[in-house]
Amino acid sequence: MCIRDRSKTISIGLTTAYIFGPIVKESLLLFDTRRIDVVQKNNISTLMFKPAITYKKQLGTEDTLQVNSKTFFSVAAGVDMFSNMTSTTQTEYHRINPQTTAIQRSDTLNQSKNFSAALPFAYNLGFALDNFGTDQAQKWSLATDFSFADWSKYSNFGINAGLNKYYSFKIGGEYTPTYVNAKNYFNRMTYRAGLYYHHTPVVYTNNDIIDFGATLGLGFSIPKTLTYLNLGFAVGQRGTTTNGAIKEQYVNMCIGVNINDIWFFKRQLD
Repeated sequence: MCIRDRSKTISIGLTTAYIFGPIVKESLLLFDTRRIDVVQKNNISTLMFKPAITYKKQLGTEDTLQVNSKTFFSVAAGVDMFSNMTSTTQTEYHRINPQTTAIQRSDTLNQSKNFSAALPFAYNLGFALDNFGTDQAQKWSLATDFSFADWSKYSNFGINAGLNKYYSFKIGGEYTPTYVNAKNYFNRMTYRAGLYYHHTPVVYTNNDIIDFGATLGLGFSIPKTLTYLNLGFAVGQRGTTTNGAIKEQYVNMCIGVNINDIWFFKRQLD
């Protein structure tokens, strides 16, 4: 649903999803010369609802907005709501011959063990500034995003999972010098940068696991189209070495395509 006037817009939406699938955990136990393979299969399912509302307003006066560049301020809020997650667990124990690694005997335990848990709601809040030039193409954008979810009350088979509260903060922006009538190809490219900080729900050796880093990205314009080929990099650090914990430093790369062309549009002039 969308409520609109000339200078501002309120949009209300709802996203639903049914999440299901198996999670398989396998471990190997060694007892002298005996080897036992333990396979735990969890089939989980839950229903998600995500209501959200967005408010968007033009900045400046109506007269200047008609001929000059336009800047919009937006604020959005949403909640990820989950139904009780259900799970059916089946545990299998396999005796393995240490000489041939073949399964000698297979026993199945807890075949019909059921589990139900309430997943915490996730709350999201974001702000953005978007600027469109006199050619009506987006020139720059700046956005921030906040998220929170209380995983400290989550329990697994009636036992508290020992998780922590999750919250995150992200800020980023992008800039396109001139998209329309730009003879220099680099002026049609989009340049992106950002920072992120995640306080994850994982607790290890009494340490809160923090994930933070920076991102850089480029959007390559495909000639004679509105399509972009996007290339992004993230450099970050996760964890700590305090109390014997593990710290990880990583570099991630992602590639994507934004297809903005109008399909099946018959041109009158070329």
